[in-house]
Amino acid sequence: MHVEVIAGGEGVRRTTHVRPGMTSVPLLAVVPLTGGMGWLQIGRLIAINMVIVVGWSLLVGATAPRWPDRWLDRDRGPLRLTQWDRSTVYRRIGAVRLSKLVPDGGTWFGGRSKDAVPRRDPDALRRFLRESRRAEWVHLLSLLGWLFLPWFNPWSLSLIFAVAVLLANLPSLVIVRHNRLRVTRMLHRISPPPLDPGSASIRR
Repeated sequence: MHVEVIAGGEGVRRTTHVRPGMTSVPLLAVVPLTGGMGWLQIGRLIAINMVIVVGWSLLVGATAPRWPDRWLDRDRGPLRLTQWDRSTVYRRIGAVRLSKLVPDGGTWFGGRSKDAVPRRDPDALRRFLRESRRAEWVHLLSLLGWLFLPWFNPWSLSLIFAVAVLLANLPSLVIVRHNRLRVTRMLHRISPPPLDPGSASIRR
């Protein structure tokens, strides 16, 4: 088998002859990790990417305490609970253990702590629920930080940072969504609200 290697852009184009006399078949090799860049250039890109991703997350977190409460008075869009949101599922994937390991960053920029869930006080539970929604939006919006990277990064480096951003925010998303599920169920027990046809039923 004869292989011709031709550098092109971020990838490597290969022409493979399966048997002598057959027409060559162009293939795109899946090896565009660096696009021919040196280690120094890669290191600079990684540093710039970290500044962008972390800076975006800090910007979102810094503005969050100033969001109007009316934006957070109900579950909207991706915050709507579904039939898959069950306490048994969250406990199985380790939400309780994660809550003991991951620090609450809600107070870093003047927000409220969500370390302790209030009991039997509807107003306090609603405030806690509002802050949980705020935290969930912060982590969901933080996931978008990597979208700036493909403009000046090899696709592979952008993909690595996309996965890293997801892994960094996923534990907190699991924790706040589980807490929101618990508090919503507690509120339903204390003062059942009118049925919202757009929301799924709260399950154990």
